[in-house]
Amino acid sequence: MQKWYQELFSNYSKKYESESFVQGTTGEVDFIEKEINQNMETKILDIDCGTGRHAIELAKRGYNVTGVDLSENMLNKAQKMPLWLVLKLILYQPMPVIYPSRKNLIW
Repeated sequence: MQKWYQELFSNYSKKYESESFVQGTTGEVDFIEKEINQNMETKILDIDCGTGRHAIELAKRGYNVTGVDLSENMLNKAQKMPLWLVLKLILYQPMPVIYPSRKNLIW
């Protein structure tokens, strides 16, 4: 039997990109860059990355990003994004144990 969140997100990946809030991705990533002073050495961990909208945009900008999500369907969608040639983006499922340091950002 699936857990409630597995059932919820098994189909949500199909319509996620059509949600109105995803239109703000560029501005949200601009904010993240401002918060880390555009430090390209920052390693970014995107927890609950979903389809990778923030992780992919950050990787496009040259950051090292690790995306983590419980939903296999959401991660599969992220891997099908046109930018999958970016090697700075790593996606995981299920969640590994990661210990951050001061030089790293968890989003």
